[in-house]
Amino acid sequence: MKRSLFVVLSFAVLCASAQGPAALLAPDTIGAYPLSVTERFTTNLLFPSPIFRVDLGSGDVLAKKMGKTENVLLLKANRAGVRPTNVSVYLNDGRFYSFVVRYADTLTTFNYSFCSGPPRVRFSGEAGDIARLDSDAIAIVAKPGFLHAAGSDGGVRLSLRGLYTHDALLWLVFSARNRSEVEFERDGVRITVEDRHRVRRAAVQSVEVDPVMVRGGDFLGGGRRMPVVVALRPLVLARGKRMVVEWREAGGGRRVRVVVSRRQLLRARKIAQL
Repeated sequence: MKRSLFVVLSFAVLCASAQGPAALLAPDTIGAYPLSVTERFTTNLLFPSPIFRVDLGSGDVLAKKMGKTENVLLLKANRAGVRPTNVSVYLNDGRFYSFVVRYADTLTTFNYSFCSGPPRVRFSGEAGDIARLDSDAIAIVAKPGFLHAAGSDGGVRLSLRGLYTHDALLWLVFSARNRSEVEFERDGVRITVEDRHRVRRAAVQSVEVDPVMVRGGDFLGGGRRMPVVVALRPLVLARGKRMVVEWREAGGGRRVRVVVSRRQLLRARKIAQL
């Protein structure tokens, strides 16, 4: 009897020894930050260091980095009424952020900063300062126009007024006007370099150019006019090429295209100081 009891107790001790450490090493839980997204507005997340990787729990949420920025993530719902999901963000410095994303019909908050100090946008390959870019854009808008290239669709007209080079950037100044009574909400700005002459039944070869900054024109009410500034890294078009700046309306409605020729790009005026 004593021997049987000894065997049972020994077996119990062995099981406790095998399971005990695992039970003691319970993982710490990491809280997830709640976010709301919709298909008509963009939610902006600003992180303290460059983004290394983004993992989406579902394809119902769209995520991308803004142009050449390193620490800004844009989130948007792919369609109305998407189910809740999660988004994981990994930074270059090893920090990890987890989000629970839910759909909302309207948003009251669009911008979130996870920086300990003043929020700063970082650009790849350069020490970008969004405040400086903003002030430069305001000063450049005041310059007199000297170019004439325009495009329109559904009463919305986008006219190129000037091209300038300043602080290692190419600045395009537009005047946007909505002659219709239907408000225009911009979904994005797409800039491409493509062949000047299109051959029928041949695929159009185009290269997309990411803007460093787009200022103005996010929302254009009926009968309103406003300036729009686009900053790019300098480029020179090869012969037979042209640059196309396309404004796209949210919901896939109107699309306004402005064609900028090689000759017009070469007329860009240098601004030494602002």
